[in-house]
Amino acid sequence: MKQHSKSPFLVHWTGRDIDDDQDLAEDLSTAKRERYADRLVGTLRTGLWLTKGDDPIYTAKDMLYSTTPRVCFTEVLLSRVTTHSARYGRMGLGFTRDFILKQNGSPVIYFNDRTDEIVMNSLMAVTKRLGAIQSMLESATSPRAQFAQVEALEAYDIMNHLFAFAKPMSDATDVNDFVFYEEAEWRVCWHLNAFAVASAGVPSMYEFRRTAQRRQESWLPPPGLIPSGTEVPAYYLRFGPEDLALLVLPDDLVRDTIWGHAEFGEWREQRAKPLPMLTLQECIGF
Repeated sequence: MKQHSKSPFLVHWTGRDIDDDQDLAEDLSTAKRERYADRLVGTLRTGLWLTKGDDPIYTAKDMLYSTTPRVCFTEVLLSRVTTHSARYGRMGLGFTRDFILKQNGSPVIYFNDRTDEIVMNSLMAVTKRLGAIQSMLESATSPRAQFAQVEALEAYDIMNHLFAFAKPMSDATDVNDFVFYEEAEWRVCWHLNAFAVASAGVPSMYEFRRTAQRRQESWLPPPGLIPSGTEVPAYYLRFGPEDLALLVLPDDLVRDTIWGHAEFGEWREQRAKPLPMLTLQECIGF
């Protein structure tokens, strides 16, 4: 039998705000269990939250912020979930890789923070040069120069979007602990669709516009993402009853609460197969 080092599920963890720094060894209060149940029902109703990133990306010489909205998943084996649930919350919603890939999800690009490592320094260097080219062409008047400016701006936006998939390997306090690298994280990010502004300012160049339109049509936003209409969250990742492959709950009492929830029962009845519902303790022995 083939042995796997990664889980077949990509799990989104939630509830750290509910735990409020409570140790995992401590039992949840009744109020917190009810909040976890409400969190699950609300998520089934609206979808997963995509929130804007606010962690800076550092290399040895540069720093930037990627604020592209994203939702995160871990690919660790269920038997190793203790660390991740302590960091992000005790409830996990698991999906197959196929579902996440269909949402244009991807593993993150890990890099060695605040160092001269090659990948992130190269990406930042390219981004800075694209920004410089775009700035130099701002006063251009010829159609071709204007098109080149638009192309540089689009490429600059695409590179910035790519940074939404970047994550340091280690915590900022210890560049060699590799704590984040162990998460095997994937992300689904809101698509900027930078090509939507293609050929603006060059109306006489029909071929350029047609090329840009082909690009726009070949790079579409993930099908499950919808605007929320609010600032937080900016977007939702919608999923149906059959899309959820696994549910991890804090304990038996939360599972009992969920099982008796009328809205969850209606949602569960739409599935063709039973939904695996494990507690954290059961995952540790999985």
